[in-house]
Amino acid sequence: MDSNSLKTKTSKLLVIGVAVLALLGALLGLSLQNNSSKVHADNTTPSSTVDITVHKLQYTGTAPSIDNDGSELSLPSTVSAYDPSKYGDVGFTVYDITSGVSSKYSTDGLTNGDISEIVENASTYETDANKVANQKDVGTDGTVTFSDLPNYSSSQNHHVYLIAETKSSKLIKTTAQPMVIVTPMTNSTGDGYLSTVNVYPKNEIQTLSFTLTKQAEKNGQSAAALAGAKFLLYKGTPGSGTQVTNSDGSEVELTTDDNGKIKATNLTVGSYYFVEEASDDVSTDGSAGDGYLLGKDALNDANNKLTFTIGSDGNVTPTDQTYINYQKPASTKTVTNGSSTDNSFDQGATVKYQATITAPNNISDYTEFNWVDTPGTGLKYSSDTAFTLTYGDSVDGTQTALTKSTDYNLTYDTDNKTYKIDFLDSSNQLLNSSLAGKVVTISYSMALDPTTAKVATDIDNNYNLNWNNGTGKNTNTGKATVYTYGAQFIKKSAGILGTGTGNSALSGAEFVVRNSNSEYLKQISDGTSNWVSSQDDATVFTSGTDGTFSVEGLAKGAYSLKEIKAPTGYQLRTSDLSFTVDESSNSKTIEVDDNAKGLLSTGSQWLMLIIALVIVIGTTLGVKEYRKARKVNA
Repeated sequence: MDSNSLKTKTSKLLVIGVAVLALLGALLGLSLQNNSSKVHADNTTPSSTVDITVHKLQYTGTAPSIDNDGSELSLPSTVSAYDPSKYGDVGFTVYDITSGVSSKYSTDGLTNGDISEIVENASTYETDANKVANQKDVGTDGTVTFSDLPNYSSSQNHHVYLIAETKSSKLIKTTAQPMVIVTPMTNSTGDGYLSTVNVYPKNEIQTLSFTLTKQAEKNGQSAAALAGAKFLLYKGTPGSGTQVTNSDGSEVELTTDDNGKIKATNLTVGSYYFVEEASDDVSTDGSAGDGYLLGKDALNDANNKLTFTIGSDGNVTPTDQTYINYQKPASTKTVTNGSSTDNSFDQGATVKYQATITAPNNISDYTEFNWVDTPGTGLKYSSDTAFTLTYGDSVDGTQTALTKSTDYNLTYDTDNKTYKIDFLDSSNQLLNSSLAGKVVTISYSMALDPTTAKVATDIDNNYNLNWNNGTGKNTNTGKATVYTYGAQFIKKSAGILGTGTGNSALSGAEFVVRNSNSEYLKQISDGTSNWVSSQDDATVFTSGTDGTFSVEGLAKGAYSLKEIKAPTGYQLRTSDLSFTVDESSNSKTIEVDDNAKGLLSTGSQWLMLIIALVIVIGTTLGVKEYRKARKVNA
């Protein structure tokens, strides 16, 4: 081929190349200028190879217009270099389709229709046989360069390349159209050839979202949506991530709706995790709302499980997530015998207790779960104290027995005089998984201690339910209170003629106490109160020098006091004195006087003597006055 022939054909090829790029520009929103008429081919020969640099651009909204002539451009403010760290990996592959389109190629190059057909059927050209450059990903600056592609030779004076976006991310709304480039290509001034052809495919980017569903489970019930729960969103590794904020730097706090859902939006590539905050219904100790607890899986630490990832391909894993808050364990303690009004007992009596524990549905996640019984002053364990444990759906429902050392461990602390029931083993593993959501009933008994139990004073049996759901140790505290009561008395004389005037305290009077069943009170040496049928076995209460005596260690109720020995010089009462024992009876004194029915009823001999003497003296004085009166009249 002579030089004139080369000049003519090269010029035409350059025209064709620019024309194709002009069409490509229309397809991609680019504008390319044809400057081939200015090339002086006799002074310049195309290089044998060429580089093609793809400048991946991103935008939102309306696609910007870019005039592209193959040279490197300054970008308008409406676009920016593609950021794969936010929007995912994008890769391009180069195919040499020169031979595949040779039938379409003429001395005038490729027509616009030819190029449209190539683009529409790009997949037929994207074969391994045509591939001249393997897929390469766009770098952090948004570009990728394919170097040393065949450009020009004496045997092949043009090349047609198809550049396809063969790797994309879901953060891109649509992939870029395949690009058709014909080389060699003249520079913008038309006086030479480009060693690097620059192309600027544009993609509209988008952000993704993630939905978290929040539910709550009451003990023994199924989960239901929980509205009003609050979360923060972090990006990075759980425990060391960076909190996601609004564009103004303010905190992004997500609150679940009536369906228990929150949606995190404007998300790009990265790892994320939710951190739950305390709210009106959720707290660390169960004190808020219905007692739902913050869970260990939602804390801002390395154990956080509320994670999701948007990969470099834009895939979200997992696609959504559900998180459940569980209710705190509940506990009670009651007294099942004694006075029905206020749990009062006779001194030394056996007190029967029933404690309940409602185990949370997720008890298997707990690292501590034990119950400790602590008797207060005035209570003691008996030598044969035994704990009986059962569980069921409710206290009153069908019960299943629990076995010591299999389903729970029981220990006694001799220093603190407490019993501990532990439902976890030494490795903090739940001993019986069937307890989840069930009500555990603990039955046992204690006794009032006559040496320490005080009348009309709270006698408490305390308990602690210690638990830890992974967010920290918490304790439920409670108690059941019992009482024993008493009464204070004073023995007095009936006074002059039984009027109470001139009465005095009487010592030495003896009494026994009877209950409403006509049984007699017998108190043994330690103060324990028992009831016997024979008066001969009853405890005798004797009035002191000041006339007082007391009866203590009785349950609330109605009683009677029977005088069995009168003070010296007095007669026995002919009737019993009824009295009531209650919370106030020990703070007042009940007066026990002589019968006031008649002067002789109590055998007050000194009083009768004084009255007789007064009568005698009065009669004598009267006789004397009468005699004096008669002498005067005579």
